[in-house]
Amino acid sequence: MTAFLISGADVERLNSYSLPAVLNALLTAEANLRGVPLSGLNLTMRTTDPDAGVDGSIVWPKKTSHDHFRPGTIAVQYKAGKLKSGDIRTEFAKKGVRHTLKRASGQYVLFVGHEYAVATRTKHRRTLRDLCKRRGIKPSRCSILYADQIARWISRFPALAIGPEFGKAYPAFATVAQWRELRNLKNPFKLNQDRELVINQLRSFAQSASDENIFRVEGQAGVGKTRLVLEALKADGIAQRTLYCIDADGPPAQQLLAALQSEIQASAIVVLDECERSRQEELSPYAEFSGGRLRMVCIGPTEKLLGTTTPISGNLYQLRPLPQEEMESIIADAHPGAPQEIVNFAVRLSGGMPKLAIFITDTLEAIAQPSVRRS
Repeated sequence: MTAFLISGADVERLNSYSLPAVLNALLTAEANLRGVPLSGLNLTMRTTDPDAGVDGSIVWPKKTSHDHFRPGTIAVQYKAGKLKSGDIRTEFAKKGVRHTLKRASGQYVLFVGHEYAVATRTKHRRTLRDLCKRRGIKPSRCSILYADQIARWISRFPALAIGPEFGKAYPAFATVAQWRELRNLKNPFKLNQDRELVINQLRSFAQSASDENIFRVEGQAGVGKTRLVLEALKADGIAQRTLYCIDADGPPAQQLLAALQSEIQASAIVVLDECERSRQEELSPYAEFSGGRLRMVCIGPTEKLLGTTTPISGNLYQLRPLPQEEMESIIADAHPGAPQEIVNFAVRLSGGMPKLAIFITDTLEAIAQPSVRRS
């Protein structure tokens, strides 16, 4: 899984803007995975503003175990590059850190974007320990995480490891941010009761700790399956954990799932598009044997329409075409001012398929424009 293996050197290359971006995404993904409410995260990219001197705070709940956090309020600071002489004293003295550590359960974590040898780390930690003792604070409530430790943590989330900050990629897979840029997903999204139901179900599935690890969305081509799944998974916390594959049949899909299943600390929500039921059944054991770390969301055709009914495991939602009034609203949003006769024709011809309706309207308006210019 080398594409998802972030090194300390990768973290060292992050600057004062990209390091906070990555760490904010990491903490958001970790909170979502552990079931920690995102309302307990207060993270910012404005790390140079004159404020209380912390780059974020986290309320970590009781009975939620973690490598680096204990229950309570945690003040976090980000330091790109090397620690200069006196940096630890300066950061520790800031108002936000002092205020957090006054609480019995308050903690302080300094993220440093540089690797250091053991001797230097020992020196840093001794400095931090002495500062704690002077204020009557248990040293165990304060810690420093270095670039190599941050890298190992990031590597647990493949969707972060292939983010733009690291310049890495995995064949045929994309982050949610990249997925959202696909041209055919730019049309307005119309929420109705049916679609709201599946969005809520899918978000619940993505964040659940249950044994159910496969969710399937079926429907006719152009009914809006992929867009619906995107709308569900672009939510903060879920998006930072999600990878999108445009072609479930391609070799990279199985290779990635096998790599994730074998890496015992990796966690991901993997969306497999153009995934027929038979292919889903081939790939489902990777999710089933992952111990809940891997969740698959499969998007594919309704097989009853294809004359087959392959049995499947996991949750199933079949997306229906949209009714006339909602189709008219979608076209109006995408093409304000389109002639009513074009809208009516597109609605009738598309049969409740949003993508087809937009294509028909685009085509008819393009045909109509030359005649308007000539007149």
